[in-house]
Amino acid sequence: MGEGDGSRNIERFKVLSSCLVPHHRVGSDYKVYPTYDFATPFLDSKQGITLALQSSACHALYNRVLMEMELKEIMIIEFNGLVDGWDDPRYPTVQGVVRRGLKPEALYRFISEQDAPKRSTLMSWVKLWNINKKLIDPMVRRHKTYKGAGVKEITFTKSIWIDQADAMAMSVNREATLMDWGNAIVETITKDQEGIITAITGILHLEGCVSTTELKLTWLPKSSELVSLTLTEFGDLCSKREVSALGDSNMKHLECSDVVQLERNGYFRCDVPYHAEDNSLVLFAIPDGKTPSSCH
Repeated sequence: MGEGDGSRNIERFKVLSSCLVPHHRVGSDYKVYPTYDFATPFLDSKQGITLALQSSACHALYNRVLMEMELKEIMIIEFNGLVDGWDDPRYPTVQGVVRRGLKPEALYRFISEQDAPKRSTLMSWVKLWNINKKLIDPMVRRHKTYKGAGVKEITFTKSIWIDQADAMAMSVNREATLMDWGNAIVETITKDQEGIITAITGILHLEGCVSTTELKLTWLPKSSELVSLTLTEFGDLCSKREVSALGDSNMKHLECSDVVQLERNGYFRCDVPYHAEDNSLVLFAIPDGKTPSSCH
């Protein structure tokens, strides 16, 4: 049987519609066995599902069952080519959520905390990711509080990069703290025609008190040693958002599945370690459990 000519779907449909052998429990009361191919479209329609993810090989049979039973039509999205496989981080499979950054122990705790209700209940993803956050928080690689993180190398240069949002909060003569360095005082601010800050000049004031400044700025040295990052945040099924960013040279040492915290940006799991040829690595954002996850 070949996939292309639909012969496999035809043979599978015969199982649905031509059950001549009596069922071992209900005898001949029903003419269709509750196989997966029959049960899936039937239950989807009866339970009010409006969107179904199916591979291209299942489309014809899925629609045929709906048509033969005169059930409500359901829109089908073909996931072939849209996802990597069953371990795609957008899938609510065990492999998928682990690749997204969930620790297996968090899943064990989540399951053990459930009672045995007499009726079906819906559990929020927020609780699961909140448990996960509590597990990874003490051991995440911050380089400051986690002893297992090792030593962080810091490069100091005359020119540095800061976030545009931080730059917009600056003003002439204002003193700010450069994290892991010290204080600096702004001397000039340059903007383009659209009001975007393109440059700031200042002078170091290392004798200044870091506890009295309101602005605490994260920064990167303007250096060829910086790493190109792809930060990936997952939304609804088959959707994701990728942002290009720069990271310090210490990130070259990350291995697959390492969890790091990017200051002021949350937790991330390393999915693709540093690749020297294109000077890049890929990080997946880990839900923090504070807001409802879009993974359903």
